[in-house]
Amino acid sequence: MPNEDRQLTRDEIPVANPSEVEFFEDNRHVHEGPLWFFSFGAYGATHLYVWADGIESAFEIAVEWLDIHAPGLLTDVTEGDYRAAAEDLGIAWDPNWMTSPERGDERLWEKVREAAEADLTVIGHTTLQHGQFIPSWEWTVSEVPKGSVEWDYAVEASKLENQREEMPDYEPNKKMPLRRNTSSFNDYLIRREHGGAFFLYRYDGWNSKTGQRIGSRRGYAYEKDARLAAHEDAVANDVGDATVMREKEDGSTYQVGHAGHGYRNNSWGSRSGFRTFIRSARNFEEFGSARKRTVDRGLTEDEARRACKAFNESRTPAQIRRGTKMEYDSE
Repeated sequence: MPNEDRQLTRDEIPVANPSEVEFFEDNRHVHEGPLWFFSFGAYGATHLYVWADGIESAFEIAVEWLDIHAPGLLTDVTEGDYRAAAEDLGIAWDPNWMTSPERGDERLWEKVREAAEADLTVIGHTTLQHGQFIPSWEWTVSEVPKGSVEWDYAVEASKLENQREEMPDYEPNKKMPLRRNTSSFNDYLIRREHGGAFFLYRYDGWNSKTGQRIGSRRGYAYEKDARLAAHEDAVANDVGDATVMREKEDGSTYQVGHAGHGYRNNSWGSRSGFRTFIRSARNFEEFGSARKRTVDRGLTEDEARRACKAFNESRTPAQIRRGTKMEYDSE
């Protein structure tokens, strides 16, 4: 599960079912979706893309992924929880309720059950091993528009994940020397490796012949995305003008562009901004139709994440009961 204390990049967000990308990428008969972006956890620190025709199918796939990769986000309601709910309601506990509810007062049992499961989203999956519920305030989902930056990233991640068996393991920051017949050293170098993926290296053009692999650990499906990653790395490191080179199969290189502060408006584009919004929903049925009230726009992902964390940590009991929380998505 991603560390909650650091900013996530899109390269680190997994796709629950990458093998479905070929079906959904160009399927014009899908009525809803087909790409969904989930955030899980008290601070929305666990992110996931899901390919699915509809939000309900996407949710089922997402919680199956959680059951394997982040089981701590799932929970169960115990007999103690039901007993406590009954006590709060002033209802005498009936032992039959846990084994044969029909042998007790089903009307009272329904009240107890609803009280104990309030603020929880019922999963209803019999195959899950680590819980049949997830706190309603600990997950959000949004539909990813086709053709958006996020859509392109998810398509790229899915296709690269499907190639991983053909790609040998490597260290994320592995040092890779330039080939002997490379004639020059440059600030960034794009090299095609491992099953056709593009990888990005940062070089010190003045005193180093060894580049450090940066950016996506899986590489990039398209050269333009590697160029964009070089530009963003240069800006993040306060570089004004960096050269970006592309290595050919024979080891020679050619320039594909520049990166840095002086090229903020280049044709490579930039990642979209993020907005924060507030939504109130007590259960899965209310979630899809709940109104989103925008709070702020044009934020970085880290700014949006921190704003959500601050708001959600200071919610009132009434806001918690209503399922009110702050969320964020890309614009």
